[in-house]
Amino acid sequence: MPFPLRPKPAYEDTVYYIQLMQARAHEEYPPKDGYENSRQLNVVARAILIHPDLVIMWKDIGYYEICNDVNEFVILNEIGDFFDEFISNNS
Repeated sequence: MPFPLRPKPAYEDTVYYIQLMQARAHEEYPPKDGYENSRQLNVVARAILIHPDLVIMWKDIGYYEICNDVNEFVILNEIGDFFDEFISNNS
């Protein structure tokens, strides 16, 4: 079961915000702060696209936030797959 998604900070035009975004670009695995990094959540999203019953399994064991935690990553991966297929079919 993956760790929960790291909360997104509110956008600010400040030096602190820029430093925070740069630090997140260099996420480590395993995470030390209790939140999952985006690279691992993309792996989870790909797994859900391949085997959607994973969501049901995680909900059965009590991880009800799975849809909230990875929905954005699943959608982005599905859109990416669509465009990859569209481009390869039209080349």
